[in-house]
Amino acid sequence: MFVFIFLALFFGLLYLQIDDSDQSGAFSKMAVALNSILFISIINLNTGLPNYSRLRAVFYRERGAGFYSSAAYPLSVSFCEIPWTAFYCLLFLSINYFVSCSTLAFPCCSIDYVPNCLLSVQLVGFRATAGAFFTAYLATFIAAFWFATLGLGFMGFFPVQLLANIMGGLTIQFAILFAGINISPLDLKGWRWMYDVNGFAHALRLFFLPQFEDDTRLIPDPRGKFLMTKEQFVERQLGQAASNKWDDLGWLMLILSGAWILMVLFYVRINHQRK
Repeated sequence: MFVFIFLALFFGLLYLQIDDSDQSGAFSKMAVALNSILFISIINLNTGLPNYSRLRAVFYRERGAGFYSSAAYPLSVSFCEIPWTAFYCLLFLSINYFVSCSTLAFPCCSIDYVPNCLLSVQLVGFRATAGAFFTAYLATFIAAFWFATLGLGFMGFFPVQLLANIMGGLTIQFAILFAGINISPLDLKGWRWMYDVNGFAHALRLFFLPQFEDDTRLIPDPRGKFLMTKEQFVERQLGQAASNKWDDLGWLMLILSGAWILMVLFYVRINHQRK
């Protein structure tokens, strides 16, 4: 919890009121959106693997004794991740997205004096609307839960935690590479399928497209030849119209469901016991 609070404040202060009036600022704001999703997901994965490794030994013993079916363990652990993931994502985003700080004020003249004691200060400068915030929260939560599911699945598939850690690291690298920041999905050509199966890519689009939706302020295009609206710039970079952002929610749910089903099958079908 303290790590999440620290990272939220660190990102917020690092990108404090970033100027998004040009491409550089827009990319920076997109980067902090990706980093928010990324760090929560990585922490969810890395802190889960040692625990999953320890619990797997108990699972093998109790399954061998006939206490419960093979599917009961991955299902129960997965469901237990939901409220914690939801809480930590809300904690992180509430600080990183916008923070409120209280100022002390004391009544001085009459009992009717009511001080203005709540001052809202935005850190990064994300769009301060309920719709944009809860869309960002939904994207972050699904991505973080997807990575927790992947971690649980890796421990079911691989015999030792070391291999699960290595596979987790590879997954993170590919997720970042094909998230749409380094290269637009429109320029991926034959690699576009890597973008489509990447939960981070769809989480980033769901998070970030509402930030500049209907924003008609002009910025130069990538080659500086003509002006385009901020909405057009973000849509060009992420390869999706802002009006179709809910398509990414469908993709996210599909990717999460696929990972979840595979995770359960790994524990049902694979047994790494040696005796």
